[in-house]
Amino acid sequence: MAAWLGPARLDLTGWDERRHGADTLVAELDGIVVGFSDLRPDGLVDMLFVDPRAGGRGVARALLTAVQADARARGIVELRTLASRSARPVFERLGFTVVAERPDNTVRGVVVPNTEMRCRL
Repeated sequence: MAAWLGPARLDLTGWDERRHGADTLVAELDGIVVGFSDLRPDGLVDMLFVDPRAGGRGVARALLTAVQADARARGIVELRTLASRSARPVFERLGFTVVAERPDNTVRGVVVPNTEMRCRL
């Protein structure tokens, strides 16, 4: 949690720029936002988040399926991501393969292992 929360007075300028550089898809269940994912123009699936209370309901699969369709429509031929341990199985089920394990990935001084993955469309 410390890695993702960051300092109390976080400068959101970089975050805002990053958000504007991607198209974000939002998932709703019963009118409540339960997740989101985004796609950058270079084929990076930069984020995939699902509210834990909505886990096991196919939200991540629906989001990634929509991201893949969006990428195909834009002529993107390969997607890539840096998947967390919890997200990796979802990406694998949708055709992503491991390129490299990143056990020493660090976010704000906290080691947060992840996996570089790719998917040909």
